[in-house]
Amino acid sequence: MSDESRQNFLNLLRIQKDLEKFTHGALVRHGNLDDIVSRIAALDRTDQDFIYRWTERVARSNNELAAHFVAKAPAAFTAMDRDGVQEWVDSAMQTFDHRGLGFAVDALEDIASFAAAYSGRHAQCAFDEASIFLRHYVRGLGGRELRIASGEETFTDTESLYLPESFNVFPLSAQNFTLYKLTAVHLWAQTWYGTWRFQVVERLLQMADSGAILAIFNRLECIRLDACLARELPGLARELSTFGDRDADATALWDRWQTRAAVLTRPGATAEDSLGLVTTCVDLPLAPLKLYQGEMLIGKVRQALFARIEREKAEFKRAMQDLRNEGDGKDSGPGDVPQMHTTDVRSADDDSGNQAGYQINVDGQMLQLPEHLQDLVG
Repeated sequence: MSDESRQNFLNLLRIQKDLEKFTHGALVRHGNLDDIVSRIAALDRTDQDFIYRWTERVARSNNELAAHFVAKAPAAFTAMDRDGVQEWVDSAMQTFDHRGLGFAVDALEDIASFAAAYSGRHAQCAFDEASIFLRHYVRGLGGRELRIASGEETFTDTESLYLPESFNVFPLSAQNFTLYKLTAVHLWAQTWYGTWRFQVVERLLQMADSGAILAIFNRLECIRLDACLARELPGLARELSTFGDRDADATALWDRWQTRAAVLTRPGATAEDSLGLVTTCVDLPLAPLKLYQGEMLIGKVRQALFARIEREKAEFKRAMQDLRNEGDGKDSGPGDVPQMHTTDVRSADDDSGNQAGYQINVDGQMLQLPEHLQDLVG
């Protein structure tokens, strides 16, 4: 026997004797003892010390439970990191305290289920972890201020972006955080690139079997919005392509939809174009929603849209009255009702012929519309 082989043999013997001592002989009753010892010997010294320490602690409660811990510890270290193994043995000890030896042994045996649950807990990204970042990120993209909220469904009503309570799709928390960002961006894109223009909403609501039509429209708009984002935010578009589909079958289905709706990837394509393609895509099997894609709840969109129209109409009328009052040199009181006399709104072009906002005709005098009212007109 070489010196190295003798050293390995002595090391295995030492580990076995130590563990037999810690378990007061209970470990000897395991038939695969040599294999258990060999697997523990293959672990790094820090993990070996962990097993020694916890074998002693478990044995203070029950020698047999300690022997089962030793037998399963190598597999636990293969399935989880040290923190996970710590949670696994803690859970088994709590089970022993509350339910007895048999249930505790079962808990030690079911490493696969515990490891899967542990991985899920530590990969998950919760809404509270991402919400502050998302609010700032979406605000930076531009457009109207949109509220970020969590809910049971993922959608936008054009006033708020509703996101899941958590994402646990990918094995790393950072990846699930990215999925939150992409989902928020895609919902924002509906508001920025005109998915929910008044005319589109009304036409969708008037169509027969609007639920099935809306599902097709959602897939077509996803193609159009992805193309818009690819042109204006190419870095983000690369993430969308990486985080989009669950599997190859989903990718193949989306390829068929993109081939059928290639016109939607061209600059200038609108939601009306998506709507116009709906009838040509009814024969296609629905592609599964992209991982970052929300549902379309048109009833909620219509409700929010009409509420905003009423608010903005009232705001615009009051602003027009304020303009008129400035010209007359008088103030309107809180109970005054705004009156619209001879008022006309026209687009204003700059020196290059590009639209540069709007002008207002107040009783024959053309005035530049104040900046805070430009969005109400556009």
